[in-house]
Amino acid sequence: MTDKCSTCGHYHKSDNDTKVCTLLSCMCDITKFQPIIETKSLDYYQQVISQMETNQEKIEYLLKEIPEFRNYTNKEFVFAFWHYNFGYVPPLDVYIKLTDPETIRRCKQKVVEQNPTLNASEKLNHKKSIKKGAIEEWVIQ
Repeated sequence: MTDKCSTCGHYHKSDNDTKVCTLLSCMCDITKFQPIIETKSLDYYQQVISQMETNQEKIEYLLKEIPEFRNYTNKEFVFAFWHYNFGYVPPLDVYIKLTDPETIRRCKQKVVEQNPTLNASEKLNHKKSIKKGAIEEWVIQ
């Protein structure tokens, strides 16, 4: 691993807990070393994601590879997912005005529960129930 000294700016080699300056003349304080975090480009992530088939695989990959995404709100994560998956980034003025997708989903669910005539067609409901059954069967296995 390579670290950068915050005192002198030199790069240092470290093995486990042993940190050694690569410059013999340097008198750096090893307590001020800062790990250099290797970052991957957006193109790299997009290339990897494009080879995945399901959204679940893509989301799991993003959460593992970019831990900061774990702390995003639903809305922030949806846009990050779109950005990394499709390269889409909405303008800031649009993003600020948009409602959290989970809020919209929950509101729709509540409205449909209160007014069943606004529910999806019977054909679509049948498809949803088949999918739900398949998911429940998969989870039980």
